[in-house]
This record gives sequence, structure tokens and C-alpha cells, in this order.
Amino acid sequence: MYRYSNGQISLADFKQPVGMNLKESNRWVKKAQTIPWLEIEKRYAALFTNRKGNVAKPLRLALGACTRAQVVAFLWRAEGSDAAGTANSFADVPANAYYTDAVNWAVENSITGGTSATTFSPAVNCTRAQIVTFLYRDMVE
Repeated sequence: MYRYSNGQISLADFKQPVGMNLKESNRWVKKAQTIPWLEIEKRYAALFTNRKGNVAKPLRLALGACTRAQVVAFLWRAEGSDAAGTANSFADVPANAYYTDAVNWAVENSITGGTSATTFSPAVNCTRAQIVTFLYRDMVE
């Protein structure tokens, strides 16, 4: 079950303690505005079809505590779970893991690569920068 939240403050409402305001021209503000958060949240919410049970974590909170394997699996499922045409090239991605097909799909579609030529680091927490990069690469056609 997923409930939408209006908890995200707007740029105009964000006030820093010393009275400064974020400028619209700030490069991080501009980057944040290029991410289609509403569309991403709709895709995320669609994964929670059950109307009973615990409420799912809000999208931005969930993205802040996910491993690289989990984030790639979320994207893969949101895109229809297509099979990848490439074989697994990472020593740390077992053939029978829930995320193996997702990793192969993400690499084939240039959404991500490994953390080295032979490792993907599936159990490492995904940074916000990595998540934004994955989302951007997935959304841009």
C-alpha cells in the first residue's frame, strides 16, 4: 500500500537558518528540477498494489537506504522486467540472485556499469548521486 505525501517543500519555502535562500540559478537546484519526481513516484506507487498491510516508505526515503542491487531491480521491474540479451560479467553477481537479470538489463541499456571491470558491488548502499544517474539514464531516451 502506498500513500502519496505532500511533504516535499518547494524551493520558495526552503529557508536556511541564517536567512539565506537557495537561488534558482544554483546548479544543484537546476539538476533537481530536471528529475521527474512525480513520474518516478507514480511508477514506485504502482509497485504496491495491495491495499492492506503496512504503508510503504515514501519514495525519497526508500531511495535513501537501498543497495545498488535493489535500485537496479526497482528500475528493471518498473520498466517491465525485460530479459537482457547479455550475460553476467560481474564476479560478485550470482547467477541465481533476484537482481541478476536486473543488473544485466541495466548494463545492456547503459543505465549503469560496475564499480570495476569485474565487480558490481550489489550489497553496497547506492548513493543519491548514483540513484539520480540511474534514473536519468533510464528516463532519457
